[in-house]
Amino acid sequence: MGLVRGMARTAVVAGTATAVSNRVSRRQANRWSEQEAVSNQSQAPTYEPPPPQVGTEDKLAQLKELGN
Repeated sequence: MGLVRGMARTAVVAGTATAVSNRVSRRQANRWSEQEAVSNQSQAPTYEPPPPQVGTEDKLAQLKELGN
């Protein structure tokens, strides 16, 4: 009886250790994928349209207005 009981105990311990290890691995993988998604979003290039082109005449008119 002692040998069977020892083998059963070993099987339970091994099964529990495997289950815990798998759970930890899944949780870490989920955390890493979330962190990667956040870092990819923050590194995404943003598009800003170029400032409007102002002609020379418009600039001169603005300077004249500021001078008055």
